[in-house]
Amino acid sequence: MKHPIGKVKALRKYFNVGPFPVNGTKEVINNMGFTYSEDSIYKVASGPSTRRVIDFSDIENSVSILPTGQSGSPFSSHYNDQAKMYLNGEFRKMMMNKEEIIATKKSLLVFKPHARVE
Repeated sequence: MKHPIGKVKALRKYFNVGPFPVNGTKEVINNMGFTYSEDSIYKVASGPSTRRVIDFSDIENSVSILPTGQSGSPFSSHYNDQAKMYLNGEFRKMMMNKEEIIATKKSLLVFKPHARVE
């Protein structure tokens, strides 16, 4: 899973996730976009951006997964922590209520505005 900044060779190991072998093809549930090649190695160029199963009868029974992770920061432990689960067809429980989120939080990012200096 290539990040635009990962095109710079020195930054690839920080921004790109993978490569990984993956099951899937065109016109199936795990729809992967690729071009055919003579060597039978098909490099995936696109695929599902997320997967969700929403239980409308019990919303707190819903699950989801992302192809990489929740964070956009490559130095976060959540940058690529869902990649292998995604490739294995696994899901994570969606936390849908405030009490559950507070009870299970492992880290907290807080933004505080600075006083403006004129």
